[in-house]
Amino acid sequence: MQAFAEQHPWAREVGLALRFDGMGSSGALELVNTAGANTATIDGWLHATPDVRGSSLMREVHALAPGAPRIGALALLAVPVLQFANRGRPFDHAGVSDTPGRLESATLQHTGESMLRLARHFGGQRLAPPGTQTQAARGQVYFTLPLLGTVHYSGDLVWTFTRLTGLLLVGAVCVAMQRSQVRYPALLRAVFLMPCVAVALGMLAWQLWMHVPALHRAWNPDAPQHARQALLYLAGLCGVCSALFIVAQRR
Repeated sequence: MQAFAEQHPWAREVGLALRFDGMGSSGALELVNTAGANTATIDGWLHATPDVRGSSLMREVHALAPGAPRIGALALLAVPVLQFANRGRPFDHAGVSDTPGRLESATLQHTGESMLRLARHFGGQRLAPPGTQTQAARGQVYFTLPLLGTVHYSGDLVWTFTRLTGLLLVGAVCVAMQRSQVRYPALLRAVFLMPCVAVALGMLAWQLWMHVPALHRAWNPDAPQHARQALLYLAGLCGVCSALFIVAQRR
């Protein structure tokens, strides 16, 4: 991949790059990372493979996670890059576990079909040549909303929505203070304490997930016979986390 991006003459003719990785031996294909993606790229992904989910939040999560897939040398092409991966039943890096016997046929089938649909869709589009992508673009923000499906917009709008959210928050705080007669010292303490509590609990949850594998061995939503148990298991974990947050907040 690096040799192609740096030396091959065809690299100068690439208008879009699709990368596929395996982070496990099962699970559906997901869009886990993007680079230089514009509106047409995200629209093409949603049109060609509506069953392949993804969220721009995962890109930020994977940037902090060790061993997570990276765009790699494809970033040298200066074109939009979409990176897909399956994450079910992660490999045990202590031994040789990425064997053909462990790979689920449904995962291979879904990956192959998605590759073909994406290649057919983008192969029939007129892609912008390398070097013509706007360097000022901040990529795309995309996520799934219930009943609405996947929503995406330019990253340039992030600060606009952030300012709007900040103004709404300030207005809600002012109205709440007038109604409840809360004093400013108590409000300032809450402003600093609540994020600290949330961050501390989040770091604790992350450490438990990384260092106590027994907690997530029961979580296997890809297996149909375990789907209901996996949801109950997830609901139980969410209930425990919510209870801990409420207790910490009250304290």
